[in-house]
Amino acid sequence: MLSVICLVLGGSALVPGMAAPRDPILILAGAVGIFFGLFRLYGTQKPGKRFQIPAKTLLNKLFTFTGHTAVRITFSDAGMVLEDIHAGMPENRRPIPYPSFECIIECSDLYLLAYSGNGLILPKCCQISGTPEQLRAALSPKTCYLLL
Repeated sequence: MLSVICLVLGGSALVPGMAAPRDPILILAGAVGIFFGLFRLYGTQKPGKRFQIPAKTLLNKLFTFTGHTAVRITFSDAGMVLEDIHAGMPENRRPIPYPSFECIIECSDLYLLAYSGNGLILPKCCQISGTPEQLRAALSPKTCYLLL
């Protein structure tokens, strides 16, 4: 936005400065404004680019598992249940009631679940029963549900 303002102000100072009688101060101010506008527009790094490599490194560290982990997630009227399917013991079932959910975000390829200060990413390709529309209809009345 600042680059556009510099370009407009530089152009509005340069044009009258070039008209007869020429005013070198307006010409200089206009040229400086246009230079800074172009520099800000093309010379600086785009926002967000500098964070891509550290974000990718952080995500790779977070989602590196030491062993084979298989989790089953089921939704019921009471809430969500996380279960380690290889352990097969009842103490490895973790119920998460709907009031503890902050938000569920549905993207084109995945679900992002935020609950009790934790987060969970569920790829849609791993959904083995029902459709995304059915899941959305079941969860949206019970918690904050956003569709992106």
